[in-house]
Amino acid sequence: MNAARAPGMNIRALRKRAGLSQAALAAKVGVVRAAVSFWEAGVQYPSAAKLPLLAAALGCTIDDLYDIAAFGQEINAHAADVH
Repeated sequence: MNAARAPGMNIRALRKRAGLSQAALAAKVGVVRAAVSFWEAGVQYPSAAKLPLLAAALGCTIDDLYDIAAFGQEINAHAADVH
């Protein structure tokens, strides 16, 4: 696993694509820079309330923030349990 990217999140790649520093993204979303660092490292995840702001700042959709492939088997197992 890549330690620079939280499993299941694309925040770092999207931030870099947008040409933003962690500090600049933090300012746009209304958090401290350390929060962005924690999200990218997988220490914490952004709150649901921050997802729309994060997506807008990064020029993407909320779905784009997630790397669904990283959840692969977990999602498939959950779907099988639900149906």
